[in-house]
Amino acid sequence: MRVENNLLAFVLIAAIPSWADSAAAPAPEGRLGVIADFAQDVPLSVEASLREELVRLLPLDGLEIEWRRLDRGPVGDVFVRLVVVRFRGRCSPFEPVGRFRDANHTAMAFTHVSEGRVLPYIEVDCARVLQAVAESRWRLPHSGPLVAMGRALARVVAHEIYHVIAETLEHGRDGLAKAALSGKELTTPSAQFEPEDAARMRTRLRPAVAFSFRAANTSR
Repeated sequence: MRVENNLLAFVLIAAIPSWADSAAAPAPEGRLGVIADFAQDVPLSVEASLREELVRLLPLDGLEIEWRRLDRGPVGDVFVRLVVVRFRGRCSPFEPVGRFRDANHTAMAFTHVSEGRVLPYIEVDCARVLQAVAESRWRLPHSGPLVAMGRALARVVAHEIYHVIAETLEHGRDGLAKAALSGKELTTPSAQFEPEDAARMRTRLRPAVAFSFRAANTSR
């Protein structure tokens, strides 16, 4: 695994105590920090749609979902869980749609894993997400492409957060946790986790040491 971000090292060190607990406990009250690292500027409407949809999708009772930008984060924000999401490429629906030799086997996103352990570090390929949405020939009714792109990105991120929170490499049988999501599933008006997958995330949440998010050097 490549550690490309100084913030990632901070996150992993701070999160180790919570992973070391052996028994599941009730979901703690507090905040889940989702730290977004955009490689390029993102349209405001795309980011707003992404944030709104992500909060709707994550069934984490007792945890408030807090969105932060890595390049704008204040010093001292405290969370009980933290996930870093790096968006590669330009996350705009108006970018040229790229072509992949084997699009069905090109991941839209992935979560870093070390020695079988799922790490709280996600990477999203915006060009691949855009291609999946464009090839589906599907658009959200009464909604523009900016909102559709934001919702598609949110569903890809939510799928990866499932792996992080549930601490598993396995997929669900249906819903957002299943192994592959089509362009239609990324943009259809309704999408959600299956009840058993939502329950898996909730039962894996444990009281964790509180730690603060501090904007860091993000050299690549």
